[in-house]
Amino acid sequence: MSEEKPSDTAATEVPAAEAASTETAPAPADEEKPAEEKPAEEKPAEEKPAAEEKPAEEKAAADPAAATETPAADADADAAAAAEPAPVVEAPKPVEKKAGSDRPDVPLEGDFPPDGCVGLDVLDNGLQRWNMKWGSRMGQSHPWAYVEKQLILDEIDKMGASCDFNKYAKDLRKYKGDQLLLMKAPKNNDLDVNYVWCKTEKSFKKYNELVQAAVSKQKEEEEAAAAAEAAALAASASAGEGGVDDSGGFVGGVEEDVGEEEVDMSTLDKPLIPRPWVDLGSADEIDQTHIKNSRPLLGFFITNERSRFTTKYILSETIADKPPGYIRSTVNGINMKLARRELEMGFQAAPEMADKKTMTDNWRVKVNKVCQYEPQNFSEDEKKNLLESKELTSFITNASKEMGQILQHNEILDLFKDEFSEFDDDDVALGNRAENNIKELHAFSDTKHSKGKDISDIDWYPHSNSIVAFSCSNNMSFDKWVEVSGKCLNSAILIWNFADLLHPQFILEVPGNVTCFKMNPVNPNMVVAGLTTGQMMFWDLTEARAKAAQKTENDSDNQEDSEGVSIPPVKPQMISQVDRGHSRAVCDIIWLNQTQEVNKKGELAERADAPYPYQFATVAGDGHLLFWDLRVNHWKNPQVLAKEEADPSREVMWYPVCSIPLARPEGSGNVMATKMAKQDETNVCMVSEDGEFCRVDWIAKIKAAEEKTTVNTVQRLSQGHFQACTAVQQSPHFPDYFLTVGDWTFTIWKIGLTEPVFKSACASDYLTTGAWSPSRPGIIVMARADGSIDVWDLLDQCHKPSLNFSVGSDKITSLRFWPPNQASVQYLAVGDCVGKLHVLEVPRNLRRPITGEDSLVQNFYDREIMRVDYAKAQAPIRKAKQAAEQQAKPAATETETKQASAEQAEEQAKAKESERAKIAAEEEMAEQAYQKLLKEYREKLGGED
Repeated sequence: MSEEKPSDTAATEVPAAEAASTETAPAPADEEKPAEEKPAEEKPAEEKPAAEEKPAEEKAAADPAAATETPAADADADAAAAAEPAPVVEAPKPVEKKAGSDRPDVPLEGDFPPDGCVGLDVLDNGLQRWNMKWGSRMGQSHPWAYVEKQLILDEIDKMGASCDFNKYAKDLRKYKGDQLLLMKAPKNNDLDVNYVWCKTEKSFKKYNELVQAAVSKQKEEEEAAAAAEAAALAASASAGEGGVDDSGGFVGGVEEDVGEEEVDMSTLDKPLIPRPWVDLGSADEIDQTHIKNSRPLLGFFITNERSRFTTKYILSETIADKPPGYIRSTVNGINMKLARRELEMGFQAAPEMADKKTMTDNWRVKVNKVCQYEPQNFSEDEKKNLLESKELTSFITNASKEMGQILQHNEILDLFKDEFSEFDDDDVALGNRAENNIKELHAFSDTKHSKGKDISDIDWYPHSNSIVAFSCSNNMSFDKWVEVSGKCLNSAILIWNFADLLHPQFILEVPGNVTCFKMNPVNPNMVVAGLTTGQMMFWDLTEARAKAAQKTENDSDNQEDSEGVSIPPVKPQMISQVDRGHSRAVCDIIWLNQTQEVNKKGELAERADAPYPYQFATVAGDGHLLFWDLRVNHWKNPQVLAKEEADPSREVMWYPVCSIPLARPEGSGNVMATKMAKQDETNVCMVSEDGEFCRVDWIAKIKAAEEKTTVNTVQRLSQGHFQACTAVQQSPHFPDYFLTVGDWTFTIWKIGLTEPVFKSACASDYLTTGAWSPSRPGIIVMARADGSIDVWDLLDQCHKPSLNFSVGSDKITSLRFWPPNQASVQYLAVGDCVGKLHVLEVPRNLRRPITGEDSLVQNFYDREIMRVDYAKAQAPIRKAKQAAEQQAKPAATETETKQASAEQAEEQAKAKESERAKIAAEEEMAEQAYQKLLKEYREKLGGED
């Protein structure tokens, strides 16, 4: 402020009356000054301002002795005061606040999460709806916030799983308070959440007191800073160089431009009154946009020598620094000095050549033309004045508020939502309405890791509907596999977050060809995968997630563009031994419960202190069921473990805990299983390469050995398909029913029955996989090899699919539903054979169950079971009837056979006789023709014999 010299001069040269008025009512900076205020050089020299006389009077009143001084001393003092310029006092500068939240930080106490608090991952749109953000970028949210309970309940009823509080809906309804307290979680926490909710009354009271204490402390500090600032202003005012008026403005000393308080025009409710159009200069601007010729058009006439008419020219780009009409040719020899020699030769003179012009009507010949316009640019001074103008600042300020509201409305409200979708439409059949069609939300593909590969398996993130993972395996023919035999083929598992549709969040590097994988259902950072070599791999993403979170925060602070950033792959932590695992490709993986544990003998034990499941089971085409444990050293021999610990450089030996052979009940080999689904704690249902469905109980054989009895591990082996089965799944609504998919059909089985309950009609193309609907018991989705999916509604029609949706033109290799059982929102992930993952949104009519659908589907199954039992009971009766018919038939048929043979012989004799007569007649006619011809010949020779 000390650099504003003109304002200082104006403040010291105002007359007394005007100076008094200036102190009481300072003029706004944008208003014009009165006409009587003239510059200092226009005022008379003997006229002195009151600002110079007032300090002398105050000095005389304060010191009577000074008032008795001689006039000469007064004159000297006045001369000295006039010679020295008045000192300039700077007004106290306000304390600059750092960019960030205006709420004080309140750290969490104790371990994470604190007692009585639960982790909550709030997305960015949720933070904006609940007014928990202080900036527009990701991560710019308040350290704590109070949210109304009823607001969250309304969002849960309206948005369902899209609401971040949906998984705590039951706890939220039991919560007694009216307000929820959300505290910001520390970075890189184990739960990978950004907030915690004070769920209990004790935790709410504790952190509410901490928040109020922090707010009170911040308020006291702000008041102390304001008091210090006021004291500094008062001290400067007491020195006669400035002060604070009644309204809080700084007056005296250095005069500041104080403008009128800006009024938010967007909040004024004024009627719109039409007014006639007045030209304020826009017409001139429009005229300036028109291109006007500043000079006459130039005409060019380009000629060339006749000897070069047939020469080929290669034209290049025009050189900018050459004059108009310049044409550069790259013909060899045109721009070079050529060595020429003189020749003596004779020639005949040609007639004189003349240049003439002629008219032509063919102007449709294609020619190369270039036309360049010079843009209308502002000068540097005009740009500076435009950027610093108040009109532009006011426009941006007003427009930013309106645009912010519009953008928020677009994010919160769904403009394409059907307002009548909340009404019940149970009677609407599939395919009758456009909104019942399946819609594709996203499509994920990576040019390096997934392009041209099979998506062999899909798995959703257990705690979020916005993260999906899929494995990419090599897609090659048999001949190609033979060529690359013995070589290591790399593949990958891609974990994709819907927040970034262009780049995967994590890339799990697989030194081999991956066939299947599964995330830990409790701790999704644990990932296991199976390879074609029969080996298993294990990844721990805890460290990778922490690095990704730190990188995201740094990129957000630096405002860097993430496009083109390479994502480092995550390498596996453990790889099993190739000679201790499966002898064929791993086909499927299932995790055991965290309360279960299988020992080396295959016995099942209870374990209550496990934070998440450690063990999982795998199956392959080698006919064995293997159990694995992530705790590598838990089951090892102490001697082997001591050797490994003595040599740190030695590779960790990871092999299965136990192996159970899947022997056939008839004793001829093992069951070559392809897929499996867990029925209960000890029973697993499997399908095989021969199209068989079986139930496996690995505990039964151990119990039988203890009781000295014989029991087969594989029970109830039934033939359901002609070729290898590709999928088996337990019904989420009826635990005793299982779905199997193979060849061109799918089959529904019930535990305890040897025959299928329902078998579909053959499809027009090969079925690759299928799944139950997680929310509707009567809906089954089938994937086809032609790139489409069939939706079967057993309550609508069971002889053909009710709906067919084309996902693409490539073969579908895998599909997976999310979430487990919710009717508010439902996603279906579909992978194809070219490395593309499609995320489809299931329409409301396919995800919302109709009234009493469970009982209707159960009645359908009961009727089908009765039909199967009836057909099974009628089978021996039909066989006995057919046998009796076969026994009674020979006696009657023997006479009929003899009579038929006699008739047949008579008919054959008649046919032969008629054929002989026909041949004799033809021979007779030929003989007559010959005799006639012979007679004519003799007559021509002379009529004699």
